[in-house]
Amino acid sequence: LFMASFYICISRITSKKDLAIGTYYGNRGSKAEKEMLGMFVSSLPIRITVDPDTDFLSFVRTIGREQLSVMRHQRFPYNLLVNELRNEQKDLHNLIGISMQYQPLQWHNADDFDYETALYFSGYTANELSVQIQERIDNGTIQLNFDYQNTLFSLEDIKRIQSHLLTILENALQHPHSFIRELDMTNTREKQKLLYEFNKTEAVSPKAFTLHGLFERQAAFTPERLAIRFSGGSLTYAEL
Repeated sequence: LFMASFYICISRITSKKDLAIGTYYGNRGSKAEKEMLGMFVSSLPIRITVDPDTDFLSFVRTIGREQLSVMRHQRFPYNLLVNELRNEQKDLHNLIGISMQYQPLQWHNADDFDYETALYFSGYTANELSVQIQERIDNGTIQLNFDYQNTLFSLEDIKRIQSHLLTILENALQHPHSFIRELDMTNTREKQKLLYEFNKTEAVSPKAFTLHGLFERQAAFTPERLAIRFSGGSLTYAEL
């Protein structure tokens, strides 16, 4: 659901329908790997076409099928994939500019203390924008974390993206059979700002003057100036 809403959100913001958003897989297939310490996570891009005339539930299923298909290739190292593609596209910098990650978290009980796992932001991100969905299994809460390159996004940009994402998700949950194009991404507060605050066009109109009224006004300001010249003669504003 989050992934589908995120694709729709990014599609609306960028005006693009063909999107590749990265996601992460555990890459621990065997029992031994699951019990082993170390970094096995694999990064993979999922390419999806956002069709505005598709209903939301069908779109969710499409993403689910594509995720399962891509999952089969999680063993292939991401850096080797990029190197292979660079042989054909020399200017390729990165396959993944935007990513979304889901991580379930919960408290763990040891002999003498409790602890929980959590993501720690190092202060550096290779992706332009990364969204982490942290679900607390023990209390049923969900937390969204946004990592972003501050040369590309401001804090206000990220707040708007977060608002758009959650608004799309909320509308989709309320109307799951709606077409993607029908899902609103602006909340009530933002609509108020766009329609009324940004659109405040009231202004004091200047007093309307007739043509002869404008002439009389100019004559009052500069009566001695030349107003008209004809047949070798001339008249000032006052004389005219």
